[in-house]
Amino acid sequence: MSLPIPETLSKEDRRSLARCHIHALICAQCGSTMLALRSDARYCSNACRQAAYRARHRQPIHFV
Repeated sequence: MSLPIPETLSKEDRRSLARCHIHALICAQCGSTMLALRSDARYCSNACRQAAYRARHRQPIHFV
């Protein structure tokens, strides 16, 4: 099943999704579209969540 891009949904489609408490969002890590039950969801999967965490906490390599 392909998910709709949130920006291309019609106003009526967005309303019907909101009535069911479903939000069409874009993953902050990989950029794929996702349907989420929470309006503040940021990632499409645990793998993307973990990859974002590792990218944020990656230590720079210091060469002496």
